[in-house]
Amino acid sequence: MAEFLTTIGISSKLEDIINYSKQELILISPYYQLSETFYNRMIEASRRGVNITIVFGKKRLKSNEFYTFAEIPQLELLYCHNLHAKCYFNEVDMVVCSMNMYAYSQRNNREMGVFIQRNNDHDFFNKAKQEAFSIIDSSELVGSNRQYSNSVQTQKSSGDYGFCIRCETKISFDIGRPYCQSCFSVWMDFQNPDYQESVCHSCGVKEPATLRKPFCYGCFTNYMV
Repeated sequence: MAEFLTTIGISSKLEDIINYSKQELILISPYYQLSETFYNRMIEASRRGVNITIVFGKKRLKSNEFYTFAEIPQLELLYCHNLHAKCYFNEVDMVVCSMNMYAYSQRNNREMGVFIQRNNDHDFFNKAKQEAFSIIDSSELVGSNRQYSNSVQTQKSSGDYGFCIRCETKISFDIGRPYCQSCFSVWMDFQNPDYQESVCHSCGVKEPATLRKPFCYGCFTNYMV
């Protein structure tokens, strides 16, 4: 059952969403000015191995704001020029609200929002998540601190693209995330790294592939370190 929230409740649930994230944390907000508490919580989450995706909009980040985000490990930063939505979620909990990730808003503004849990509001949660990933798909990647431990090189070369191993869509080449955002959101419901897909992430040839092994044999051989 969805829960109605006001400003204090939104801030509290948002902190919980960051604190209890295990693998994935998505934060979508046009404006960012992180409080020290939220910044530290993100650092803690990234150190647990949580992949953090932040989407912002309306204006480009100033240099000092960009470098603040650059200090957070496991973070991917994207820009969406027409973003107005505010949505924050991990694997199981989500807040959709009027509040930006802005310290002033948390202290002074009167905000409203809704707290959603995947187990209790499965359809609502998934529809909101699909729209969030659609926003991510249409956004511009402006920075990434993602690091993956693998025997295969994580990049072919600057600006190269790969393929979603499920739907064959062209995406950024990244062996730690060989899915487009839409397919990855579906994969997150089951989280089986050995689930067999059908496309090589590197060359796009129709060959069996998985999250754990996203290449055909030829590409795997080429990108061995």
